[in-house]
Amino acid sequence: MWLTKLAIARPVVIWMSLAALIILGTLAYTRLPADLNPQVDIPTATVITVYPGAGPREVEALVTKPLEDAVGSVSGVKDVFSSSQEGVSIISMDLVVGTDMDRALTAIREKVDAARAQLPSGVRPPIVARLDINAQPVLYLALTADRPLADLWRTVNDVLKPRLARVPGVASVSVLGGERNEVRVDVSARKMEEYGVTLEDVVNAVKAGSQNIPGGSIEQGRREFGVRTLAAFTRLEEIRQAQILSPALLMASVSLPKELALGPYKPKPPAPVTVGDIARVYEAPQRPSTITRANGRPSIGVVVTKTSDANTVTVVDGVKRMLDQLRPSLPPDVQIITSRDDAVVVRDALNDVDATLVLGAILAMLVVFVFLHNVRGTIIVALALPSCMVATFLAMYFAHFTLNQMTLLALSLSVGILIDDSIVVLESITRHLGRGETPAEAAYNGRTEIGFASVTLTLSDVVVFLPIAFMGGIVGAFFRQFGLTVVAATLFSLVVSFTLTPSLASRWYRQGEDPEHPRGGPFMAFEAWYSRMTHAYQRLLHAALSHRGAVLAWVAVLLAAAGLVIAPSLGFEFLPATDQGQIVVTVELAPDVSLEATDRVARRIEARLAEQPDVENYVTTVGQILGGFGAIPQQGPQYAQINVRLWNRAGLLERLLSFGRTPLHARTRTDAEVAGAIRAALNQIADARITVAPVRTVANVGPPIQIQLRGPDLNDLTSAAMQLRDRLRQMPGILDADISVRQGRSELAVRVDRVKAAALNIPPAEVGQMVRDALEGNAESVFREAGTEMPIHVELADIDRNDREDMARLPVGVSDGRAVLLGEVADFTMESAPTAVDRINGQRMVTVTANLAPGYPLGSAQADIDARRADIPMPNIEVHWGGETEAMQENAGYFAMALTLAVVLVYLVMASLFNSLLNPFVIMFTLPMALVGGIGALVVTGSTLSLVAMIGIIMLVGLMGRNAILLIDYTGTLRARGLARNDAVAEAGATRLRPILMTTLATMLGMLPVALRIGRASELRAPMAIVVIGGLLLSTVLTLLVVPLLYTLFDDLKTRVLRHR
Repeated sequence: MWLTKLAIARPVVIWMSLAALIILGTLAYTRLPADLNPQVDIPTATVITVYPGAGPREVEALVTKPLEDAVGSVSGVKDVFSSSQEGVSIISMDLVVGTDMDRALTAIREKVDAARAQLPSGVRPPIVARLDINAQPVLYLALTADRPLADLWRTVNDVLKPRLARVPGVASVSVLGGERNEVRVDVSARKMEEYGVTLEDVVNAVKAGSQNIPGGSIEQGRREFGVRTLAAFTRLEEIRQAQILSPALLMASVSLPKELALGPYKPKPPAPVTVGDIARVYEAPQRPSTITRANGRPSIGVVVTKTSDANTVTVVDGVKRMLDQLRPSLPPDVQIITSRDDAVVVRDALNDVDATLVLGAILAMLVVFVFLHNVRGTIIVALALPSCMVATFLAMYFAHFTLNQMTLLALSLSVGILIDDSIVVLESITRHLGRGETPAEAAYNGRTEIGFASVTLTLSDVVVFLPIAFMGGIVGAFFRQFGLTVVAATLFSLVVSFTLTPSLASRWYRQGEDPEHPRGGPFMAFEAWYSRMTHAYQRLLHAALSHRGAVLAWVAVLLAAAGLVIAPSLGFEFLPATDQGQIVVTVELAPDVSLEATDRVARRIEARLAEQPDVENYVTTVGQILGGFGAIPQQGPQYAQINVRLWNRAGLLERLLSFGRTPLHARTRTDAEVAGAIRAALNQIADARITVAPVRTVANVGPPIQIQLRGPDLNDLTSAAMQLRDRLRQMPGILDADISVRQGRSELAVRVDRVKAAALNIPPAEVGQMVRDALEGNAESVFREAGTEMPIHVELADIDRNDREDMARLPVGVSDGRAVLLGEVADFTMESAPTAVDRINGQRMVTVTANLAPGYPLGSAQADIDARRADIPMPNIEVHWGGETEAMQENAGYFAMALTLAVVLVYLVMASLFNSLLNPFVIMFTLPMALVGGIGALVVTGSTLSLVAMIGIIMLVGLMGRNAILLIDYTGTLRARGLARNDAVAEAGATRLRPILMTTLATMLGMLPVALRIGRASELRAPMAIVVIGGLLLSTVLTLLVVPLLYTLFDDLKTRVLRHR
């Protein structure tokens, strides 16, 4: 132990080295970026292709299927999901984690380019892009004012948006809602027919007058001048006076036979026709496609999205600083409301993790003080903790980690582990002091005596957490920083226990000091109690050794029975639901409703929200539903979304400082409970499909229940999905059951007769474009006036587009000098079709989705649903569970591999260090005890077995053997000194009882604040601590009894084997 000898002989060297490490670690801590979770790269690519005017089924057959066949063969593509909607094909590809996305995107683009030859004409070039989960919106703002929304929109778009977009780390700034003026050109169908012009002629006339065209340059001597043709409109009157050139008018100007009749109207003289002759030109607000409000007031939304590599807190802080700089230049009546701030969620969660870490450390130090009865000894152990943690910050800095829930959770759960080595060393030193050794001798001999055991303990922890750091899949990426942080902290704790602890003990302890025989009254009472407990334990151990077989049999039976009892009660889920303080209310009405009708329903919902005491503010968007990561936004007048922000829950520090009282405006209910109250308040609103769900930013894979029905026939899929949805709605605990397929709104199908159109020289594609311009309008031209720009919106006047008769009179071309009406070349029928056709890996798919009531585990819900759907006829239909269930199944294999690898590595380490193949088996037998204790703790606390809890089980593999190692190591030492085996076992148990209790209690109490779920976002962290505490509690109690018995059993087996050789 040369390092310990150096630390005792030259303590200043060690102290200065640690001081330098602490300084550098502190500096690294200040430079570590903060984020809620580690950055996880989920490789996903999208291909978006626009096919104007095509229905979902046409898009599926002509666009989606050829592109699916092309991209499905790209190496690394795992699943191909597509949604064929009105006029657009959206294909999403999930790739294997670890795929080189740059190469994959290049290959996808090549495949898409090769498939473009199979696409019909009129399809716009496909857009291939990477869907980056890390480039997500981090700040939602709503701006209200007393002025008109058009003025507020100009302020936001011209002042706020460009300045915010320049903040480092901001990828985009989107402006939602508001009013913007436009120039409207309302064209009369009767006038077009009368003058023999079409809507295309009007659009071309407007386009011709809305452009300033550069004309090159001219030279004059030594000077050169640029030339620019100023043809753009600057006044509305210029638009009205713009002349329309059409084939009919050109023909009339050449020859005008008197006998020619142009329909029911007689031809006008071939005088110039202007836009003003056939259209009304005026300025007005744009027709809104969305309506936004904040707390019931008209508002404009601003969404700030960060780049993939930017830090959430840094970006939001930069945006807020920019807002503070811009505020003096904004009108005084403008109010900025924050409806979502991810930086607040990050800070609150990290502050609470910090608080639980400090509180856990205090509780662990209290354990040390109670057992050692010595302030100096407690301080020595206490100094080991910050030394290890600050050094770990330095390692995190060089590893490019962030301060997030996982890294801080690693430190929080490591409190007990970090001081375990120092506790064991210090306890050994104090025993040697009690034997009369000098402080320096006691420090060296005490450290040397348990040096082998310390190395074994530390390496056992290290090899357990390494598999966690290198697990595959998303879970591996999510927990990688967690595992490596624990490994770094554990290695630093070993170094500190070899250097700082014995160095300080050799200087601070006094010769003759005997902590086991204190003079203080409370400490003497504790030692008297501890002495009685030690003697009782020795008597129990001797009795158990006399009845070894019966005791081991009873322990095995009780563990098996406990496992059989608790296993059926255990629920399963992917990741625990974390309270983010945000709720999303989505609204969907019948597809034929107007935007105003949806807005009336949204206002009724807002009135109910205003009555909820836990609601801080809410922002409403009518006409759009924004999906989460990977979800496709839904747009249309039948949709609405309300983002609800709740008051924060009291954090750990706030609870402690308020002495248990609830601080002002602090929530006492969880977001799921508030969502339930809102759902109950909205039940009376009929004729609307309303869902209420808390926001989940960790396991953001959509609703927890996702059942995919796959097959060839969409009608069969829809029928089966509707039956299953109805079954789900009858089940208690199932909320918001729905299906993905939607019947589209009724539509007037215009079918062009190609024969008639060809006879009249009317291209069918131009007919479709003119119908689109007539109803949706053409806004490709721009009007500039006084430095402002407004789109010029050319469309059919409202009075001329009320029914199919009006549409039949729309001029779509000119033939033989007269206007050809739409009714002459097309037929009209009323139809209805799905709004989208979804596919996965080439199969059509309909998804049944639902949310779960609080306390209803996903695993239990899955079993109940599978039982309920057994009798639903589903011929030629495959049923797949998606969402959290699929994610759980995919990542369970990685967990099983990590657990197996951890067990094998721990055995290899212990076998190598003990130089024995049997002794490690004795230690490994404590794992079933720890598992039963950990899973039992989950059941007792009402927690579920999630991936976080599974990581706790892997942690137990390293922790559960620490006590057994101490017992077996010292038993071997005593036997080497000449003690009989059973006497050595009993003496080792009594001697190691104190450090075992100290380390176990320190570890458990260090994790207790995490397990209590009293901080923000603590729901994610708690299951891991609960598993560890439960596992340690049961395994420690049984280890003190079972490990000595197993040790003697294997020793007897070894003796018999050697005897028969």
